[in-house]
Amino acid sequence: MGPFPVRRIAFTTPPEERARLVRVGITEATEWIESTEGDSVDSVSFSAFSGSKLGHWLEARLSAEPEQADVVHDLLAHLAGRMIEMHKAKQAEVRSFLDWLAGYTGRPVDDWALKTHLRRYYEHDWAEMQRILKRNQRKLPGVALDVEAYKNEPATKIRAAWETSMETLRPLLARIGATDRLIDCIVYRLYGLTEEEITIVEG
Repeated sequence: MGPFPVRRIAFTTPPEERARLVRVGITEATEWIESTEGDSVDSVSFSAFSGSKLGHWLEARLSAEPEQADVVHDLLAHLAGRMIEMHKAKQAEVRSFLDWLAGYTGRPVDDWALKTHLRRYYEHDWAEMQRILKRNQRKLPGVALDVEAYKNEPATKIRAAWETSMETLRPLLARIGATDRLIDCIVYRLYGLTEEEITIVEG
């Protein structure tokens, strides 16, 4: 497929009607996100989106005379703003955990082996975190860490901090994934992509 042409949007919907329709769209989008945030991105199909209440709302905006693509633009802007806020919250939580870990162990994260995996700890399970800790446990001046020892206090404390961080991050990551998928689906419909074209785009 070649590059998409820039989608022209006419900002012609009367302001009060535009604001009202955007509010409806945001409500429908919020319900869609909440209903899909526990699903994997691959399991949320474009056809399922098209048949949803939000999909019908979107179809009504784009088939209106005159077209109400400006309303869709406003909804996308709202969703993009939410994505920015959620990514900031994710980054703040990750930074908080890593700063705590560096302070507690006495070793800056940049000096750890497997530091790339450590910085993305939220993508892995505890077994991977254990592997990272084991690779570094003899190089941590602040604690006598022994990952495999029974009731090793530093290992217990690190796991508790990791679990607390993950309790914050898991729902946030799920909502980021669901919102990102929703934005994709809206853009696909905005550009009038077919199922075949969507398959190509998504690789």
